[in-house]
Order: sequence, then structure tokens, then C-alpha cells
Amino acid sequence: MEVIQSRVRAIVEDTGWFEQNYWVDEGLILKDRFTAYAAVYGLSEGVNEMMARLGRPQARYGHDAQANQLGRDLVAAMHRP
Repeated sequence: MEVIQSRVRAIVEDTGWFEQNYWVDEGLILKDRFTAYAAVYGLSEGVNEMMARLGRPQARYGHDAQANQLGRDLVAAMHRP
């Protein structure tokens, strides 16, 4: 988590990426909803591994309703105090 937060901080605060980017100018990426790719990749890998351990290796994040719900549940759990 610290690595992901550090990466986001570097992109958002240190490089000025959001101040001079076409995707931002066009409204395709919103600063308040930004996450590092590593966070999305890590969530996907974690969900896929958990689904495999639950006996459903074919249930992949982004392609299966139960796997997607597991991903939402994990993100919600991380936001709880």
C-alpha cells in the first residue's frame, strides 16, 4: 500500500501530470478518482487468486459477477476506519 500511495503522490503532486495532460483536459481522467495502475493490477491479481482458492479459477476479475463483487468488497473494506 505504501508503494502505491508513494506512486500516486509522485504522479499527482510531484510531476504536475494533472496540470498538463490531454486526458485530464478532455475529462477522461479525474484527479479525485485517480489510482495507480499497480493498485488496479494488484486488486485484479488478488481477486483472481482468491477465486481460484475458492474453487472457481475460471472466475476472473472484470469478467465474472462474483469476482467483481469480491473486488468491490475488498475496496470497501480498505476504506473502512
